[in-house]
Amino acid sequence: MAIAILTTPANNSINSIYSPIKIEAEAADSGGGTLTLVRMSLRIKVGSLYINNNNPIIQDPDLDQTGASGSNTKFTFDISQILQNYFTHDLQAQGFEAGVSATNSMKTIGLFYGAIYKNTSTNVLTESTTQDETGSTKTFYCVNSALQHLETQTMAAYTLGADTKRLLTPFLADEKIKVKTTESYQVGGIYTGATPDYKIYVKTNNAGGSTLDTYYIDVGSVGTRFDVGVGCSNFANLVGGDMHSSNAGTLPIIGSSVDTYDVRVYDDTTQISANYKFKVDRKTHEYSTRLTWKNRLGGFDSWTFDGASSRGQNQSKELYDKNLDFGFSSTDRESSVLSVRSTNVFSAWSGIIQEYVRKALEELYTSPEVYLVDGTSHVPIQLTDSQVKTIDDDKNLFQVKVNYAYSFENVINV
Repeated sequence: MAIAILTTPANNSINSIYSPIKIEAEAADSGGGTLTLVRMSLRIKVGSLYINNNNPIIQDPDLDQTGASGSNTKFTFDISQILQNYFTHDLQAQGFEAGVSATNSMKTIGLFYGAIYKNTSTNVLTESTTQDETGSTKTFYCVNSALQHLETQTMAAYTLGADTKRLLTPFLADEKIKVKTTESYQVGGIYTGATPDYKIYVKTNNAGGSTLDTYYIDVGSVGTRFDVGVGCSNFANLVGGDMHSSNAGTLPIIGSSVDTYDVRVYDDTTQISANYKFKVDRKTHEYSTRLTWKNRLGGFDSWTFDGASSRGQNQSKELYDKNLDFGFSSTDRESSVLSVRSTNVFSAWSGIIQEYVRKALEELYTSPEVYLVDGTSHVPIQLTDSQVKTIDDDKNLFQVKVNYAYSFENVINV
């Protein structure tokens, strides 16, 4: 029995799994003879995985049941919440070079429909042969981005292809992102161009703003959703073979005269992203706490808190009491430890930051994936509290404090 698809995400479109993903379909009221349509089924393919072949979504008809032809019945599905279980994130290693695919953050989606009919004579339910409506010409993508209520509910601004398109970070073009010479920075992108030849354009500048050199780092074709390494340490070990054939700059990229540098992404000779600016922080600080977190767009951001920091330990003990026997020793206990729970806790202040940094850090406070950067390692932590202190209202200057704990407990040999 033919099934008609009324509404589905557009071909090659990028869809947030935290916004409604609406599917509307219709099927004939009658399957012929004594068969009457009662429900529709929907099976979903995420990437190469069929997630519910044996347990399809079963949907009752819409309250307004009339389909487009008048003799059909209409059904509406929202698959966003189901898809959220099949996406994670892509945290890249500190210092990774060039670019890599981010296959956990974005996947292709396939949909397979079925009509369920009831035999009015026997009351037996029969599912029609499922219909594939997402072949090679009807592929759409889903990504683990969370668009906010007041934002336009589309990923168009983040789908690369022009010099105004944004990478997956809350920092806007030309808002300086601070990075030390030893620090890594990961930024994500989405691009649906055919067989892309990615390269990272870098322009270095001195303290007076004059251009020092320009570079093209070869990335190649690393998928529709990708991450590129654009921090100083990501550039540190690049050699001539890592550079694109069009590169003219002299390595190393971050020389001693570099004060800021600009980054944008190209597909071959076409600029496909906006320009992003980084500030090289060469100051020596007594304290330095670098945090990395998944932002609401599904990418990762990082910031170094170079104000005062402290550490401590939260602990709790479960005790049990016993009566001492006559003739007890001075080392015997009436109260003994049954178990101990212990977690390391920390606090860190930022330096003085501008308003755009304060806004970007808001995503740190609510992120479910936060890590302390310890050398080349990412240590999982949980933020427990945050505080914003206004330093200068007129100049929009602030200082931020975060309290956090390891996402694991100390092992105690009781």
